[in-house]
Amino acid sequence: MKNNEYKLICILFILLSLLACQESKEKLAFKLFNEGVKYSLDAADEAEKGKFDSALELNRKAIEKFLETYKTDSTHQLVKSVLGHSYYIQKDYKEGIHWYELANKLDSSIAVNYKELGLCKINLGDIKNGALNINKALELDNSKENKENTILDLKDIGILAFKYGEDYDKQGNKEKGLDYKKFAIGVLSVANNLDTTNFEIKNSIAEYAKRIGDISMAKKYKKK
Repeated sequence: MKNNEYKLICILFILLSLLACQESKEKLAFKLFNEGVKYSLDAADEAEKGKFDSALELNRKAIEKFLETYKTDSTHQLVKSVLGHSYYIQKDYKEGIHWYELANKLDSSIAVNYKELGLCKINLGDIKNGALNINKALELDNSKENKENTILDLKDIGILAFKYGEDYDKQGNKEKGLDYKKFAIGVLSVANNLDTTNFEIKNSIAEYAKRIGDISMAKKYKKK
């Protein structure tokens, strides 16, 4: 056998080995990803039953599987998005932002990625940039359902933030309490911008503004 022929055969074997490894890697990633999805679905079922601790534990297991998927095959098409969502559910908003930003670099056409990226940012206090991401999500999916669900998410964040503000007031930390209350109004203002005909949101803003002594804002948003 000539040296050139031997070299060609060696190269062929190397290429075949690489292809076999790639196929094996993709199969393992597929298996790990599906295991993660199963945990995620089970977590959602537990949450619907009100078993939130169990749901969070299942979600943690899902994250472990999705991270294994990513380590096995970093080119997996969906793993970055589901990691973003899983961390969002876990209220680990910094990690959620990290994975959603990676996912959006790969595919910038998925509305829910931008929506939950925006909600992650808002939960961390970045209302301005969070609102930009939410607006992008609604550009990609301007359905009534998507808009209504987004408004409900923002409403929940706003109500919870105002409650935190009241709790800080009770603890004697008036300054921090006021910061949370102003943040709550800011979040609800984002919701109002999405639907200026939603008088429930307007009245909530008016009520919260009244409670912090901002009479001008209260009058502006109070339903006539």
